[in-house]
Amino acid sequence: MVSLLLMVQQMVMGNNKISAQSRHDLSNKYEDENAAAIIFATSVIECTLVCASNTQCVSLFYNTITKSCIIHPDPFFYTILTKTAPGWKIYATQDRTSRCPIDFYFYIELDLCFIFGPSTRAGDSSCPVHGELVRIDSQAKQNYILT
Repeated sequence: MVSLLLMVQQMVMGNNKISAQSRHDLSNKYEDENAAAIIFATSVIECTLVCASNTQCVSLFYNTITKSCIIHPDPFFYTILTKTAPGWKIYATQDRTSRCPIDFYFYIELDLCFIFGPSTRAGDSSCPVHGELVRIDSQAKQNYILT
């Protein structure tokens, strides 16, 4: 099971409406490698607003002690976080514009909705999570899927 998710804030920034949910299983862990942005933010709300305006934001890390905010394109469901320090929390974002099905992630920069589910063979005619198999129609999507 991925983790217990708690709704912390729903933000509207222009046309980007997201929710950010804390993942308690990863408290005090963070990742800054390959980050889309690293900034100082006075609160997790400010960090979430920055995320909502960044087309690469799928998750964010916020440190309540240092006020550091890391915007990341990786949702960190299958990535092992190797860095630890007190005060860090990770928040997984989800699209709330109705562009994607409920509980899907939306990578705005690639116009890509995705969710983690059971493995599906490429020859299967249906997707078990009420979606469709992703069409990789650009090198950017290929690179994102492989990382």
